[in-house]
Amino acid sequence: MARLDVFGSVLRPDYRPGESDIDLLVEFLPLDPGSLYKAYFALLNDLRLSLATRVDLVMADAVRNPYVKQSIEANKQQIYAA
Repeated sequence: MARLDVFGSVLRPDYRPGESDIDLLVEFLPLDPGSLYKAYFALLNDLRLSLATRVDLVMADAVRNPYVKQSIEANKQQIYAA
């Protein structure tokens, strides 16, 4: 993994633990498709177990909608960088 950011409701005062999910944006180092698939689902599983809540894990290069991308970029906060 190259970078992990948090965005969305978890950063706002209206976040409700146990009710709201945690939205995360991930960038992976270059990987072949099979390794990327394994890395994505391993990370998702680890996050769900560690955080004990619903997690939405979005790959940064998969966000195509410009409005969604702009919204994510406007409020994301970095939590990990390699």
